[in-house]
Amino acid sequence: MSRNAFAASSPPSPDRQAVEQEVAEELRLTRQQLEGINSPVGVTQAAELGDRATQRVEAELAVDQVQRLQRRLTELEATLQRLEDGTWGTCEECGRAISAERLEVVVTAATCMNHATV
Repeated sequence: MSRNAFAASSPPSPDRQAVEQEVAEELRLTRQQLEGINSPVGVTQAAELGDRATQRVEAELAVDQVQRLQRRLTELEATLQRLEDGTWGTCEECGRAISAERLEVVVTAATCMNHATV
C-alpha cells in the first residue's frame, strides 16, 4: 500500500482544534521564555553574580536552556504546520496514522512508535 493511501485515512486523534489551541499557547509561552533569557535584564543579573566561575556556569546553563527552548519552539511550529496542512497525526516516515494514545502523550509527535527515536 502506498504512503498516500495511509495518509488518506483519517487517524484517530484528539480534537484537532483543542490541540491547535494547546500547541499555540505552548508556543507563545516558549517564545516568552526565550525572550526573558535573551533580555538585557538576564545578562545584568548574571554579571552581578560576581564570581567568574559562577558566571561561566550560569552562561552555560543559559545556553543549554536557550537551545532546549529553541528545539521545542521548532517542534511546536512544525506541529502547527502539520495541523494546518492536515498531516498532523500521520507518521512522516511511513504515512500511517499515529495512535491517539501517542498523540495524547506527545502532541508534537511526527512519527509513529515504530519510527520514534529516543
